[in-house]
Formats: sequence, structure tokens, C-alpha cells
Amino acid sequence: MTQADLRGKFLDQVKLEVPFSGWTKQMLFAVESKLSLEKNYHLLLFPGELKEIVTLFEADLDNYMIRTFKKQFSGKEMKIRDKVKEAIKIRFIGPNKDNKILLSKLYHFYFNFNNFSLGYKNFWHSVDQIWYLAGDEATDFNYYTKRGLLFIVYKSSFIYYINSSTDESAWKFLDGRIDNVMKISKIKKIPETLKKLKDKIPFCRLKNKI
Repeated sequence: MTQADLRGKFLDQVKLEVPFSGWTKQMLFAVESKLSLEKNYHLLLFPGELKEIVTLFEADLDNYMIRTFKKQFSGKEMKIRDKVKEAIKIRFIGPNKDNKILLSKLYHFYFNFNNFSLGYKNFWHSVDQIWYLAGDEATDFNYYTKRGLLFIVYKSSFIYYINSSTDESAWKFLDGRIDNVMKISKIKKIPETLKKLKDKIPFCRLKNKI
């Protein structure tokens, strides 16, 4: 078995063990035992330890989201908000049997102050991928504005999802958060609209109207 194969097998076993032990050192030791590996062998496979394994898990979910979204919706006419919603739903549900539990345990891992920055980084990467799936190719200031707004939607929906009793209630919550962002976006367009108006109407007339 190659090193790459063993890494893959280790990660598969991690997903089975996390629901019981969380994203912890104890979980890694349990996986080593299940795979008949020496204690701390995970350091040879993943020098970055838990943080590296968590990041790989998140990357796998991102890749699954991209593949599944393209398979289901590629070429279909959809509003951007619907693309965003479907992408998030796919990622939350995931390919794993206990994905909600895995995400719930992951939240507790990120809640640790030492892991907070990693959570921010991984969330931001996922949000970036979601925007690209939605067809956004912005490279200017709007790039950060759009991702900043979606980051808030994603984080709040993530927390609601892992605590929700039903997926339906979570999707309703997600709809509400997206609606809020759409309203904010419309407000942000007001200054741009006034600027265009000013360019078309003599300043003296505009001054008297405002």
C-alpha cells in the first residue's frame, strides 16, 4: 500500500470515528488502533496533524460540492441566489452518511481559539468556490464585498443547520439569510444610481431635487 493509499484509508476511518470522538487527538489514536498502526503514526502521514486533516476534509467537501453541482445544474438557467442556495445545500448534506454530525463536531473544533483562524480560512475558501459556481468572476472590490456578505450567510446557516431538527427548516433559514443579502445589495446600489443620475441631470437641478 502506497503512502497516498494509506492517507486515503486513514481519512476514511477518521470520518467513521469523529462522530464518537470528535476532531481530537484521541480520535487519531483510535483510528491508528483500528488500522493496526503504531501510536503517532499519523504524524508521518499528516505532519500538520489535526489541522491538516480538517483542511483535507473541508477540501473534499468543496470538491464534492463542485462535482455534484455541475452534474445537476450545469447548463440550466438559474438565478444567482438559487445557485448559491443549491451549492450550500449540497455541501452541507455532503457525501458522508453522518455529514451533519461531522460538521457539528467540526464547529466545536473551530470554536477553540487556537483553531479559529483555520475555520475562517476554510469557510472563506468554500464561499469563494460557491461564488464561482454561481458564475461570479469579479476581481475588483466587489470580489471581497460579495464574499464578505456570503461569508455571513454561510456561517449563520452552517450553525443553524448543525443544530436544526430537519433539513427543511435549515433551508428556510438559508432562504431568509439570502433574502437579507439581496436587500443589502439593493441598498448598496443607491449611491451608484444617484451618481448616474447626477451625470445626466444638470447639477443645479439635481441639488434642488435632493
